[in-house]
Amino acid sequence: DEFFVLWQCGTPQPTVPGATAYFRVPVQKAAVTSTTYMPYFEMIGERASLVAYTSTFDFVSSPCLRRMYRDGLINDTHIPDDVELTIADEWTIGSVPYGYAMSDTHEDSVLKVAEYVEVVGLFFNREHEATQAIDHIIDGYTCIRDALAAQLEPKTVVLAGYVSSADAFSIASCPNWYCEVVEAAGGEIVEFQGVGAVEMWGYP
Repeated sequence: DEFFVLWQCGTPQPTVPGATAYFRVPVQKAAVTSTTYMPYFEMIGERASLVAYTSTFDFVSSPCLRRMYRDGLINDTHIPDDVELTIADEWTIGSVPYGYAMSDTHEDSVLKVAEYVEVVGLFFNREHEATQAIDHIIDGYTCIRDALAAQLEPKTVVLAGYVSSADAFSIASCPNWYCEVVEAAGGEIVEFQGVGAVEMWGYP
């Protein structure tokens, strides 16, 4: 239920009834709160626009972004005042300037998550590059999935992550995008059945 207005640089800022936020595009400087959003910048050719990341670079795998961080081009201590857009998760959106909350974690399909590259592209006038990126992803994913479908030997898979504060494992539940990936690779997900559950933040 949010309504964002993106207006082109060099034109008067419009006044739109009910607007949640205004963003002048193309954005020149942006920040992110999760590594999840970094590949979108690289896919559309806007790596240089990323000037801040609100967590540790220990989790960043991109060699180019790691070099930018080493060279002082990306800040990991705070978001600079001149940042025009912060792409954030729903847990941090209230504490960042010029925030856009990415809702990709609510998606239950691999390609629905991938299509968020097109959302990011809007803020940089990179719709063409974003469309090329998602078309390439769709073609590659469906081609490999379909080619392997008849050749894979089914495997039983448990997706789990250890949560030290609860001294328990958080076990995947479906439908979800990662369940789709496992199934496409020939896996059969074992879902949590509730036996011996520990409640953490309202979840078993």
